[in-house]
Amino acid sequence: MDILKRLNDKLPYVEQYYNYLTAEKGLSEYTCRNYLSDLEEYCYFLHKRKEQIENSTEGKLDPYKSKKYTMPNADWLIIREYMSSIFGEYVRASLNRKLSALRSYYRFLERENIIPYSPMMRGSSLKNKKNLPVFLSESEINKMLALPIDNSPGSLRNKAILELLYASGLRLAEIASLNKEQIRPNDYEIRVTGKGKKERAVLMGQAAMVALQTYIEHGRTQLVKDISQKALFLNVKGGRLSRRSIEMIVHKAAAAAGITKDVHTHTLRHTFATHLLDNGANLRTVQQLLGHSTPATTQIYTHVTFKKAKMIYEKAHPLAGEEVKDEQT
Repeated sequence: MDILKRLNDKLPYVEQYYNYLTAEKGLSEYTCRNYLSDLEEYCYFLHKRKEQIENSTEGKLDPYKSKKYTMPNADWLIIREYMSSIFGEYVRASLNRKLSALRSYYRFLERENIIPYSPMMRGSSLKNKKNLPVFLSESEINKMLALPIDNSPGSLRNKAILELLYASGLRLAEIASLNKEQIRPNDYEIRVTGKGKKERAVLMGQAAMVALQTYIEHGRTQLVKDISQKALFLNVKGGRLSRRSIEMIVHKAAAAAGITKDVHTHTLRHTFATHLLDNGANLRTVQQLLGHSTPATTQIYTHVTFKKAKMIYEKAHPLAGEEVKDEQT
């Protein structure tokens, strides 16, 4: 990994830390790369501040101050200074991830007795705004799935991806990493490995399975160049289809269907969950299908379905009046 090479001279024990994240914590390569990227940005900040102080009058009067702007010697005040310097550049979720990366790395150094204690304040984080997830109506998703296709391998593949995303609620990383052997057509089921390397069964309906089988039998056979290739969804060169390509397939399909919302793969995951709850599924079942570790993560979808229930109530109940106060807000 290129970022590991760049950080070798900047971060102590960075390769051991990377092994700790993957082997002990079970984090995905994508998450590990984000953590290392966040640490690289923090290193750049420390380096620049150290240079500024060394070249200033302040640094000449206090030669020890610049030494605080190194990874092992930084304290909470310096971390706060760093966070303040980037506060306007990122959304709260990204800022919290950067704090999490720092907390994780310093905790690792503390555990390995490389530093006496972590400078991170325990539990320090920014409160995230609870934005309701964007999802498609049944009419909108039906328009996407009803787009005309031809018999080209790319068209069959794209159809299978759209059907599978809506039918299963898979994450982008999960669908991109699917291998052919994970499909269990007789059970209408896929075995996937999600966040934290947790395996779960994902269900799908007949429409998705038909689209998937059609792609495997008539599309994938034309795309595959090497019989040992395990990836389910392939590009024109016969390699695994990238996450970026899958996102583009979804984005283009939404535009072709005349949908004006900003649609991503996660939009279809939100749509999957919302439609299940709207049609009577209980929260525990949806939590299990989505692969959420706690019900709290799934809880946000109940706010969406409550809004729909409120609209139906206002239209249907004779004594509802013009407006019903939303007690959930």
